[in-house]
Amino acid sequence: MSILNEYATSEHPGDSFIMMFTGHGFDGKITSNDNYEHDVLPIQHALDVFSEKNCSALQSKPKVFLFNCCREKPNHQTPAKIVDGTWKNKNKRTFITYSCARGYLAYCNGNAKYTYFGRALSHTMAQFASYKSLDEIIKKTTARLEIDLQVVREMDPTDDNQHNPEFQTFGVQKDLFFNPGL
Repeated sequence: MSILNEYATSEHPGDSFIMMFTGHGFDGKITSNDNYEHDVLPIQHALDVFSEKNCSALQSKPKVFLFNCCREKPNHQTPAKIVDGTWKNKNKRTFITYSCARGYLAYCNGNAKYTYFGRALSHTMAQFASYKSLDEIIKKTTARLEIDLQVVREMDPTDDNQHNPEFQTFGVQKDLFFNPGL
């Protein structure tokens, strides 16, 4: 948390802020290791650090949060509320993307140590970030992810996990482009 606080209080000369977390997650929390009971940070706390109220350096800038992690413990099904209604109403220009539906595991290739969402997102951003909006990039990521997962489902027809990413926006009035010329 201290690294997040330090970054939130520093100067931000760029046009937007992007934070991507890649690791483990469950019950609305993120963790840096497989020990789910210790070393956890609620996603709401991470979002609060960069909120309109707590991070004046980012008040007028779009904020993008990407959570490439599971949203539930394996074999444990109690979805937790992540972002409360008060926070949603008080924050603007905020984009939040999760690699999977709430209450589900992010589908990962255990041998190669990557999530299918992370791979699809990185390939899609490399291909389209110079001229597509964030919204379009997420839609293209979802389409690419579906194609990738068709192969997985052919290998394991019993797979019924919800692998579609979740994309939320709060107080967004216009598209966000990574190429400032657009």
